[in-house]
Amino acid sequence: MLLVAFTIKLKVKRGAGAVGNRKMGWGWKVPPQTIYGGGSSKGGGGALALMGNIATVETFLLCLLLFKENEVLHSYVIFMLCPILLLLNQDGYLLARMTDQQRYAPVVASIPLVLTSKAFADLLEAYSLYGKTGKHYDFGRRGGGGGGAAGVMSLGAFLLNNLGIFLTLPNHVFFLNYLWGSSKLEGLSSDFLLVIFTPLNLVALLVTSLDSVRVQALCSIVFALIQFFHGRRLQRKGMQLL
Repeated sequence: MLLVAFTIKLKVKRGAGAVGNRKMGWGWKVPPQTIYGGGSSKGGGGALALMGNIATVETFLLCLLLFKENEVLHSYVIFMLCPILLLLNQDGYLLARMTDQQRYAPVVASIPLVLTSKAFADLLEAYSLYGKTGKHYDFGRRGGGGGGAAGVMSLGAFLLNNLGIFLTLPNHVFFLNYLWGSSKLEGLSSDFLLVIFTPLNLVALLVTSLDSVRVQALCSIVFALIQFFHGRRLQRKGMQLL
């Protein structure tokens, strides 16, 4: 499936580049969303791109299932697999508005999606076992669970871990919004939100006993720094043009 997705990606990009070069030869201005992924029309190019997107998603999910029980890479395998989503194309159906500049948004979105799902699954399993047996739950003794993060899964620990998960999510949402090019959070308001929510990830690192939440908190801090410095760089370039 990965070979199918990669082959379709090459064909779609090659066709899009040919169309773009031909039109630019006549002096036309072609927006990136018009030529990326074979166009946004629901014709043959769009159907081919849709097939490539389906193959890409299937490959991503199958690889996740293969690494599901891996005790070493359980919380880090997403960083090996998320680049697969760069093979997604603008297809005219599901991703009709995804431009070349927005191709990193699905890659970034997959990180909190997978890590949050894994964290909630571990928490529910741990708390259900505690409710049945009345015994404390040590993640460090569970194969492929918490990755050596020993934690007592009582009600209080369950609530603290849930709090840690929710504290890591705002920065991921802000960064996705930034990558997708939405104008709802810009300028001073965006910087203010980053200053408010980024330190909360440090709290998440302290209260959680799950490696998946810790990794997600670190990613959240890294994404906030990337967004802040990249935004500042764009602002300086804009001031230079003025």
